[in-house]
Amino acid sequence: MKRPVCFLALLILVLAAAPAFGKQPQVPADPPSAAPVPLPADQPTDDGSPLVTVPPPAAAMETRFAVSGREIQAWKGPDMVGTLMLPAAPRRWEVRGRWLIAACGTAGLIVIDVDNPLAMKNISVLEKGKDIVDFRVDGNLLVLVTASYDIGAYRVDLDKDRPLAMSEVLQDPELEKRANGARKTGERIGTVRHVDRGFATIQLEKGVSAGIGDFLEIRSARRDRRYDPVLGKSRSQVSMELLCVARIIQAEGDQVAIRLGRGDDPKVGDFVYFTERPITGSLLMPARYRDQWRAEIEVLPLIGTGEDGDNSVMSMILRGSVHYHSFWPFKVQAGVDPLPILGTSKFETANSAGGNFFVLASYETNSFEIGAGFGYQLPVLDGESPHNRHGGVFLQRMRLGSLDGLNIQFQFQAVYSRDNKDNKRRAMVGMIHTELNVPLMAGVNLFTRFFGDGRTIVHAGLGLRTYLRGNGGPGSFLVPVTLGYTRIAPYYTETTGGVVNNDKQYLVEGTTFSAGLEYRF
Repeated sequence: MKRPVCFLALLILVLAAAPAFGKQPQVPADPPSAAPVPLPADQPTDDGSPLVTVPPPAAAMETRFAVSGREIQAWKGPDMVGTLMLPAAPRRWEVRGRWLIAACGTAGLIVIDVDNPLAMKNISVLEKGKDIVDFRVDGNLLVLVTASYDIGAYRVDLDKDRPLAMSEVLQDPELEKRANGARKTGERIGTVRHVDRGFATIQLEKGVSAGIGDFLEIRSARRDRRYDPVLGKSRSQVSMELLCVARIIQAEGDQVAIRLGRGDDPKVGDFVYFTERPITGSLLMPARYRDQWRAEIEVLPLIGTGEDGDNSVMSMILRGSVHYHSFWPFKVQAGVDPLPILGTSKFETANSAGGNFFVLASYETNSFEIGAGFGYQLPVLDGESPHNRHGGVFLQRMRLGSLDGLNIQFQFQAVYSRDNKDNKRRAMVGMIHTELNVPLMAGVNLFTRFFGDGRTIVHAGLGLRTYLRGNGGPGSFLVPVTLGYTRIAPYYTETTGGVVNNDKQYLVEGTTFSAGLEYRF
């Protein structure tokens, strides 16, 4: 009995321990070892540290250039490796091979050697003193343009130390085309949008590109009746008359501007073309301006002394006129020339001022003018002296030469008056006017003149007529200034038994300065 009891006790112990063995967690298997990460063959690491990409040295990077104000900056990657100061902030700059070229206005065209960015150096200054506005590099040709639309040409050779001047470049037709930026001619590129103060603004058509230095010609878009030799009769057609050729001095987007020469007279709406024609505008024989108004006024002051201790007062001569030049070869003019004012308190103002009033019509072309007119002369101290002829006036006018160029002018007047010792109405000598104009430069004319009747008024002077603004076209201001001799002698005394010319009374004479203003619109 003892053996079965022991066996039974052992069985109970085994069954009681079985649940505890069932709750034991399983031990996970060791994970497989990670595969080694391959490293670049040229940068192996032995310690497992992160791979760091090392940038190439600065010397191996491409150099780029920037301009900030007057400073040229050389950059390699994020680092600025060199700087150089220009004499002025450039209007335009460009890198060509070993050279950086910068247009610095009146400081000139600056050429800098940037082959070594760490030690950039200024090697040449071209056309210093001129206002450089643009330049162009075409192959081995460097062309620069100034604000006065002059062109300078230089040969570019990277093997040389600096550009070489090419005074002969414009004698070579091929180089001339490249220097002046030859374009396709005969194709309309735009129309005139605005004309004022000696400039014309042009609206380019879509897709047209034009730049500073390009030559443009402007042709009239006006419709006229002209004789057609094929049809044998007149018909309405677009004029297409060549009005001017000029060079572009400013370009902004789809608009460009040209400076007009003396006599260049385009109108709004006229057609514009690229051209290879020479620039128009002339000093000696400029074309007449059409559909234009001119207004002129001039003052010639004189200092004189009145009788009986009268204080020094001012006498003067005024001149003024208005002109209209039509599209057709005709001109009309109205004015008062001269209008003397005697500076003395002895007489009433109404009696101490006179005037020569007139209107005339002329036939005029580029080279001459001839016309006639009528008027009325009211002298100073009217009725006080037979010197002072008043009455109707017939006048004749002639000009030989161009109005704004080299010319000589004559104007003669006859006065139909009774102011003579016979008290009979007859034609007597009135005012005479002569003037010679000689252009000196683009904005200045020298002129000399005489006007008067030889008795009551005499003036002779030499002066300059300055184009203060514009070329003589719309929006132009002209200022004539003279130095000369002027005499006003409006009176004489009469004695018993005859007439004694005593011009000393109320005589005013001496050296005079004069100034005037002419505006054209």
